[in-house]
Amino acid sequence: MSKNSFARGTLTFNLVATGIFDVSLDFTWSEHDVTDTKSTVTESEFLGGKQVITFTFSLWKNAGAADLILNRRTVATTSGSLVVGIAYRLTDWITADDFINVGAGSNADGVEFIATGTTPTLWSNSSIVNTMTECTLKVEDAAGNFTTYEGDLILTNKQITGSIEGMAQMTYTGKISGSLSEAQG
Repeated sequence: MSKNSFARGTLTFNLVATGIFDVSLDFTWSEHDVTDTKSTVTESEFLGGKQVITFTFSLWKNAGAADLILNRRTVATTSGSLVVGIAYRLTDWITADDFINVGAGSNADGVEFIATGTTPTLWSNSSIVNTMTECTLKVEDAAGNFTTYEGDLILTNKQITGSIEGMAQMTYTGKISGSLSEAQG
């Protein structure tokens, strides 16, 4: 187990980058990641384990701004309504279904968008739309070097830890897991 602290960083989640501070990362290995619901555990993953990053961070939030959602999981949907402000990915677009009016830049597999409306123009052919849980956490060490972590974000706790001039200081704890990657730069 290894723990690192950083004064500041950037969290990109729901397709939006947010400045964060007081970042603490704790690296652990497990036999397998029980929060990874998108893949099956292979023998090599079971024998070698999976890395999970547990972290805390703080951010400043305007009083009217939306909070980050706790315990959010990827959900696949083939019909119904979208939630405004949530990031989605068209994972299996079926010809004629149309998501342009709700924020999609085009209608095709792999298109990511933040919903600007609840009802697509046409969604009767069972196109699969997934909520996105992927995040990018970029932290800077004292020497000015950046490390970027990418994986699935699961926030487990949040609390208001301060306020100033209409801004609330929110402190979150959670995990980055799943198909986790790390890059230096």
